[in-house]
Amino acid sequence: MTTLSKTAVALLAIMAAATTRAVAQEGDIVLRIGGAEGAIFKADCELKSAEGTQTFSVEQAVPFEASYSGSGLVCSVSSSSQIDVEVAKGGSSSRSSVSGGTARVNVGS
Repeated sequence: MTTLSKTAVALLAIMAAATTRAVAQEGDIVLRIGGAEGAIFKADCELKSAEGTQTFSVEQAVPFEASYSGSGLVCSVSSSSQIDVEVAKGGSSSRSSVSGGTARVNVGS
């Protein structure tokens, strides 16, 4: 698979596994990943909701931002470059920065 194909598959998996919104609504969980220009990351996430836990992965270049409907989100985000990761829900947030490693963020229940 080419990188573009992997990205397309990852985005389709997110849409199938979670309710992703283009614009965050009140109560949504927001995942933001930024960092060094051209940085590629891979995020492995678990979205918790009333329906259960759904897993998904995203692999692409920064910047990335997506909103999800659920009660909690846990992500491990890896990159060989510098990345900044934030996940927020309501007034709670988790942030982590890493340069060539894995950042783990978690919000909600």
